[in-house]
Amino acid sequence: SSNLGWNYFSLVHLIDGFVNENVSSMGHRRWCLNPTMAKTGFGQVENHYAMYSFDRNNTDAEDYNAVSWPGQITPVQYFSNFDYWSLSMGEVVNKNSVSVTMTRLSDGYVYKLKQDEFYVDNGGYGLTGCIIFKPNNIDFVQADSSVAVHIEGKYDSYNNKDDFSVDYTVEFFDLKDYLISSFVTRLYEVCLDRTPDSTGSASWVGQLKSRMITGSEAAYGFIFSPEFKGHNYCNECYVEHLYNAFMGRKSDAKGKKYWVSQLESGSTREAVFNGFVMSNEFKEICDSYGIDI
Repeated sequence: SSNLGWNYFSLVHLIDGFVNENVSSMGHRRWCLNPTMAKTGFGQVENHYAMYSFDRNNTDAEDYNAVSWPGQITPVQYFSNFDYWSLSMGEVVNKNSVSVTMTRLSDGYVYKLKQDEFYVDNGGYGLTGCIIFKPNNIDFVQADSSVAVHIEGKYDSYNNKDDFSVDYTVEFFDLKDYLISSFVTRLYEVCLDRTPDSTGSASWVGQLKSRMITGSEAAYGFIFSPEFKGHNYCNECYVEHLYNAFMGRKSDAKGKKYWVSQLESGSTREAVFNGFVMSNEFKEICDSYGIDI
């Protein structure tokens, strides 16, 4: 009733293993990506792991024609040129009828896979009729690129002997770039109360990505920008913005009273700002986006 594994470092490492091992059948992957699964569970005893995966009670699952990995939008941190692609059709597939063609959309390069570059497994792991393929020594997985996949063949099940043809596109992106962009968007929304403009956002993202600035320096640029200062926020509003931006929450009464009193006693806004950006809370926010504080 379970996917089983051992000698993994953690449950996260376990799932990564399940998705990429058992190449000839991709059985673990197919159980993980089974649309009819409503419930699952994970267990660990020392270095032995289990995932309950045989549930088929998701009667509300949307109709599907096939299940693929990688998905239509996939970060390169979770899939590489060394990993196998798969498409589960949900019906028995005639192994000798299948052909797989991949097109790299950035330059139009087309590659038809050889017979020894793909497998077909009709076992009962999740969805049957799984086509497993990997082009040898060809770079298809790149950030900010897309790959079109065309697969055709014949079903071989008792009640369906029709031909099938499937076309889909996978877009790859760099998760780090996405996280940095999300961090900048958050600063626009929380500090400036607006969505980012494309030019300004690209500038901040570029500086953070190249490590020209840190998260704290980006935060300073927003809080002490002419746009922010132009709002002429009172001390209480200023402190509330700092809580939202750099602690990810609304202020607590005691903490807000303390920081407002610091301002009223002569502390500069920059000094209070430094108190927030050097907090553990802001460090955790920066860490979650993969950015140095």
